[in-house]
Amino acid sequence: MVVATYIIYRLIKRGSIKAFETLKNVLLAIVIISSTLFYVSTYVYGYEIKPLIEYPLSPLILTIVISALILYAAIKARNTVVRAFAISAYSSMAGVIFTIALPAWTLAILLVALPLYDIVMVYKGLLGKLVTELSKYGEGKYPILRGLILDMDGIGIGVGDLVLYATLVSLTMLEYENYGFTFIEGLMASLVSLLGILIGLYVTFKYILPIKRYAPALPVPILLGSIPLLYLVTILL
Repeated sequence: MVVATYIIYRLIKRGSIKAFETLKNVLLAIVIISSTLFYVSTYVYGYEIKPLIEYPLSPLILTIVISALILYAAIKARNTVVRAFAISAYSSMAGVIFTIALPAWTLAILLVALPLYDIVMVYKGLLGKLVTELSKYGEGKYPILRGLILDMDGIGIGVGDLVLYATLVSLTMLEYENYGFTFIEGLMASLVSLLGILIGLYVTFKYILPIKRYAPALPVPILLGSIPLLYLVTILL
């Protein structure tokens, strides 16, 4: 993450906008295509959708079409709601895949370590400098980072933040079901986690963001969104 952030910072600082946008689009395409392929394959073969199973190339073609639409909407769409929907889609897909692929203890470490990393990188590291460089290309707007930033009314949230939000919400539901709670109870716990994240975002935007006009978007939302998981740990202990 540090290396990737440094590369982005150096490219933008040097004014190599075309090179940066090419790199960004390639990386986004890889993430979107791989995530979409995972979900398409899961549903096609998991639910035995025979019309698609009978033609082996059909899932791949469907993946390419869906991925192209998502990538276009995230980068080229002028409507902010359409862009937000597309960016939220692949961020959520990636977050759920992380939850499925990684052990719970690894995810717990990430949920603690990444907010701390976020604080350091924003206030003392490259992310703060990156925001300063971006201000030269339009105050409060992020056209250069389109696809990596969910921008609504001049406020931007990084895709990495959205991925971790999705990871926390899906992990909450999964862990509640793993420890014998019903589907409805797991769903309610995940909704409480989502509510905590939204309250945390409000607190960040309202009280922390005005201090330097940029702020880490992970610490407060992840802390409040983790309340259902922390409650689960206390009752298990």
